[in-house]
Order: sequence, then C-alpha cells, then structure tokens
Amino acid sequence: MKKILFLFLVSAFVNLLAVDPALDRKSAFYVQFGYGNWSPGSVKNFFSLQQSSNYNSLFNLPYPTSHPLKFNVANSLGTSAAKNLGFGFIFGSKSGGHRGNLSFNMLYTGDNHFGNPYYSKLASASETELGVQVFSLNPIQKGSVQYDHDFYLIPDHKSKWVSGIGLKLGALAQYDTFSGNFTPYTATNSITASSQVADLRIPIKYDVNYRDPSALGILGLVYRLALFPNHEFELGANYYYGRSKTRFTLANLSMITLGEYRIPFQNDYEYKANTDIEGMAYIFGYTYKISHSRSINFFYNLRDLMQTPTKLETRISGASPIFGASGPFQGVRDRSSTFGFQFQVRY
Repeated sequence: MKKILFLFLVSAFVNLLAVDPALDRKSAFYVQFGYGNWSPGSVKNFFSLQQSSNYNSLFNLPYPTSHPLKFNVANSLGTSAAKNLGFGFIFGSKSGGHRGNLSFNMLYTGDNHFGNPYYSKLASASETELGVQVFSLNPIQKGSVQYDHDFYLIPDHKSKWVSGIGLKLGALAQYDTFSGNFTPYTATNSITASSQVADLRIPIKYDVNYRDPSALGILGLVYRLALFPNHEFELGANYYYGRSKTRFTLANLSMITLGEYRIPFQNDYEYKANTDIEGMAYIFGYTYKISHSRSINFFYNLRDLMQTPTKLETRISGASPIFGASGPFQGVRDRSSTFGFQFQVRY
C-alpha cells in the first residue's frame, strides 16, 4: 500500500512538472467576478465640494462652512460591500516579449442609508448651527475601460526568475455615478447678553444626481513567474494620474405663496468641478492552466486614489451667472480592495 501511494505521489509530481506545449497559448478571453470593500471617492467628493468657501454664501443652503466642521464626513465615511463584474481580452505575443490586456469592469454597491451630523459657527460668533443630513442613495457605481500593455525587459533570459520582469503602460477611462436624496434637519442657537434663542428650520428634501467621468494614465511594474508549466504567479504595482470632470445637481421642491394659493416651485443647483486624481494600485494573481484552452485566475487588487478638486463652478439652473470657487478644496480618497476570479478561454 505504501509503495502504491509513493508511486502515485511521484506520478503526480512528475505530471506537475511536465511541459505540455499545448498549454502555451498566449491569448485569452475571460469573464470576471469579484467581491470586496469599497470606500467611494465620488460620495466623499460630493461632500468636499459642498464644503467649498462659496457654497453657503451663494445659495444659503443648509451646509455651513464658515468654521471647520467638527465631524468631517468626507474623511470618515466607512466602506461598503461591493461587487465587481467584468470581461476582457489578453493579447499575448508568440515570442512572449510583451502582452496586452483590454478589460471592461463594473464596481457597484447596494443601496446606502446614513446620516451626516455637523456643527458650525455662523457669521456671528455668538451663533452656532447644529444639524444632521439624512441620506438615502441608490447603488453607487463605477464603470471602467482599461487597456494596459506589459513589456518584459529580458524575455529571453535563461532564468525564469528574471524573464518575467516588465514595465506596464496603459490608460484607464472611468465613470462614477450615484443618485438619491438627502434631508437636512437643522437648528440654530443664538446667544446675546440678554437672551438665548433656538430656532428649528423646516426640513426640505434635496434630490442628488452625480456624474464623474475621468481619464487616467498608467505606469507600472509587473512580475510574472511560471514556477511550473501550468502555474503562473503575478505581482504588480501601478501608478495612476489623471483628471475628471465632476458634474452634479441638487434639486428641491419648495412652495411659493401667491395670495391664497400655494404653488410648487423646483429649484435646481448645478455644479461643475475639475479634479486631479493620483494614486497607486497593487495586484496579486495566480493562474492555473486547466487545459490547452481553459484556465482560471485568482486575483486580489488593492487600489487607493486621491481625488483633489482644483476648480468649482456653481449656478442656479436657468440663470446666467456662474459663480466660481477657488478653494481651498479638500482631497478625498477612493479606496477599494477586491478578491475575485476569472474564467479564461485561451486561444
């Protein structure tokens, strides 16, 4: 029995090391599924732009900015569970000297419900404002298209430990979006030498519609190691830099009184911002070639991008004046960590 077990283990090990030329297909089509955590920069950027210096003074909307907020939601928003779906193509050269990858991905969360408490000093030092904004957002989404190309520095090196070192160049186009509503519940407290007055504001619901297309360049390092013929390991680090054109609107329904009649009236506020994006991503992967035409890849991606607005324009919809704000603006982070797998059809 021991001899049979020994022969079986030797056979399995030899099979693991065996070179199968049929498995050496360089190109593939794949579908991708992933799960992880995501702290969306789009939502935090929305808060950051609301805190711009001109926001409250222009429209008198309930988000005071004359004093730093004690509770800074732009940096304290937690992460949400997220799913990742996608597909793509791998274009490998026959020589093995370079490889391209074209991918289409969608990262999204479920519905989001949370509150944003804040505290601020108003124009008068004796007047303070306390409040909470209650948010209800639809799924937050990030769609992306990325093409990157790996160039191996010494592909013909006799050592497999060296031949897989390469540089990565590429480009990424993203589109972040979410919609929903928030309702501010606000109270002011005024203290003078002779009195103290508290005032509750009537809550008004605001509808939010946020869109943020961006384009980024990619420069990175990649290392692939075919430790056994059917097993490949991958490590990568990518640097991203680019810009986005943020657009979002706030709309609220108020009532106008004309004599004995109350007429509903909708106010729309439009925002346009330019945002710089910079950050890093780290990739860990393992691919097992099941046969000459099929393989499976397991991966873990960690990405951290800083988004810093550089310019903001605001206007009331339908009005001609455009008001600019030069900041200072607060940078926010878009962080995600995803574990997933790809089913690859090789050709």
